[in-house]
Amino acid sequence: MTFVDRTSEFNRCVELLSEGRVVPVPVGTRLKVTGLMLKSKHITKELIFVRDQLDKLFVLAHKKGMFDDSTKDINELTALCKSKLEAISQDLSDLQQQGTSGANSSTAAHFKILVETLRKTLNVHVKKFKEAMDMRSKAIKRQHERRKQFASMTPVVEFSPASRERARGNNHAG
Repeated sequence: MTFVDRTSEFNRCVELLSEGRVVPVPVGTRLKVTGLMLKSKHITKELIFVRDQLDKLFVLAHKKGMFDDSTKDINELTALCKSKLEAISQDLSDLQQQGTSGANSSTAAHFKILVETLRKTLNVHVKKFKEAMDMRSKAIKRQHERRKQFASMTPVVEFSPASRERARGNNHAG
């Protein structure tokens, strides 16, 4: 087994610390930053989950058939996405507040950029959610108009010339 003498590196670190060029990060600050990173990771996972649910919502909202109405599924996905988006927005506000309070300037700047990036992603998802809701309302209007059109139609029965002659022949025979 080979050993490397790192005494000179240690002495250099002590020298830098004593000159004030390297400031050690207190342990509590590292734990706070780690907690904030875990929270941002959780928010990112939630955003990915919402994106997947919005994709499903778009597929369901695109259905145009009158008989494959998936209103129940759409309502469930709508409620889920709406509640998740609201929760993510609140989590982002909390993260921004915690990331900037009591942190050094570089950590605060990092969390400011991180929160801005996550908020942009959230805004994209909110916009996509609104588009899905608009698409769904248009689809409902189209379905309602089609149903109304078919419900108001009176059945028109036309006979072919051969069936008319048979009908006449049956009337004369009676």
